Amino acid sequence: MIVTLLDWPNLFSKTDFSFAHTIDSILASLKVDPDANRIGFVQTLLDTYDIDQQNNPDSMLPMAIEKRRNNDIPSAYMLLDASSGLQPVALVNRFDRAPRDGANCGEYRIVYAMKYRLRTGGWGRFFLNFEAVLPNPERERGIAGCMPVAEFWSGLSGKSEEQMAADLEKFYYEGLGSGFVATVLAKNYGIPDGQVRGNANLNGAEHWQLREWKIVPPSKTSGSAFRIETVKNNALAEFYRDDSKGAINGKAQEHQRIDYQRAFVDQNLHQLFSPELTSSPAPGDDSAITAYMLGLLNDFGAAIDNRFNEFQSISSNSEDDPELEASGLKPRIDAALSQLGLSSKGVSSDEALARAGAITCGGCHAFSNGKTVGHVAGREIRWPNSLGFVHIDENGNTSPALREWNLPWRRQKLYEMLCTEPKLPEPGFEEELVLRNELAELLTALIEKKTSLDGQETDNRFRSLVDRLTSIDLEKEGYFVRYRRTH
Repeated sequence: MIVTLLDWPNLFSKTDFSFAHTIDSILASLKVDPDANRIGFVQTLLDTYDIDQQNNPDSMLPMAIEKRRNNDIPSAYMLLDASSGLQPVALVNRFDRAPRDGANCGEYRIVYAMKYRLRTGGWGRFFLNFEAVLPNPERERGIAGCMPVAEFWSGLSGKSEEQMAADLEKFYYEGLGSGFVATVLAKNYGIPDGQVRGNANLNGAEHWQLREWKIVPPSKTSGSAFRIETVKNNALAEFYRDDSKGAINGKAQEHQRIDYQRAFVDQNLHQLFSPELTSSPAPGDDSAITAYMLGLLNDFGAAIDNRFNEFQSISSNSEDDPELEASGLKPRIDAALSQLGLSSKGVSSDEALARAGAITCGGCHAFSNGKTVGHVAGREIRWPNSLGFVHIDENGNTSPALREWNLPWRRQKLYEMLCTEPKLPEPGFEEELVLRNELAELLTALIEKKTSLDGQETDNRFRSLVDRLTSIDLEKEGYFVRYRRTH
């Protein structure tokens, strides 16, 4: 499920998972010369740290973004430096991110990390996760079409380190064969599925912030680039407040705040507590209680409409913690919990807001550590700890949350996939198939530099297709869990 630098140091020394190799492979898949464009391409990601606001693509609400100060974010040259720049520290199998309809086979991630000296003193830390979504070449078979991928990862445990290294490098950069494309292709990082996510201490050694990007191909108006995206499952923290004072557009934000709070109370609460509303183990059955806790910590979630998501998730100083932002919303939450029959089980608005925080990037990485997010048979269920803002560090160490809760559950789901008959695929979205075909044709035309394409009109249509397909994907339930959390 995970291959780390700590556990397999020789594997990384015998393969080329370098940051430059990944960047070059992405550019090559767009038929862009890596040598001439490598630096500029990476710089487009770093340039997004100079933006102070961005419109949400669905609501068009302008949202504030914190800009970097003192040039504390490393340069493209620094990131690409073979010895001191971003280094691969983990390969992560997220088969559990596959949707119920089996349109894809989940995500396959490469985690990069580096430390560097800050101009203001101390050490800067910078992490990039390349989170590719692997298409299912036999989509009509549903998740059964992904069985070769499950078998590949399961089979790694019986191989020598040399063979394991060679097989993983081929899986990521060449493909598994039998219709499975390479993992490291531009289209798997946001055209339309997949993404790149970053975690960095911005404007201070202890000020951590998480962001998200998609890759866009070259066009008549611009070159290949990283495009800043909303951070999924991260509603604007200000939406939990009692008003919209201080917003860039107070009137527009107030409309969205009211809508978000209504959706949170009417829909998201039920989603966040679906485990309790489904079943719970009897007191005294320790094995069932442990299994329930494992499932709950990996399963609860909510379908946050993308029109509410913001462009940054702050994990330090609890700036984005819903529990600290909400005040007048709490009585409404308590009333809704009572209607759901959860108040009698000891569930409060504080616990509901703790869950809402835990599914965000910032909460999962820091401010939700140790918070009570549930109860079972008289026991508290606490959100497991990160490594202090990260779950995998520069040396390949993994957090208690990963080791003790996430990885055991993911292994269990992988084994279930291998040992049980896959569920039949559900009917797909007809609109989705039409839009995907149009996007594929447009991407090919852009890569081939078809002269008939109008620059701005093509760019607008491309973005419209990606945004709509992203929204469709966010609406899908998962094959293994109902709500597919990004972390």
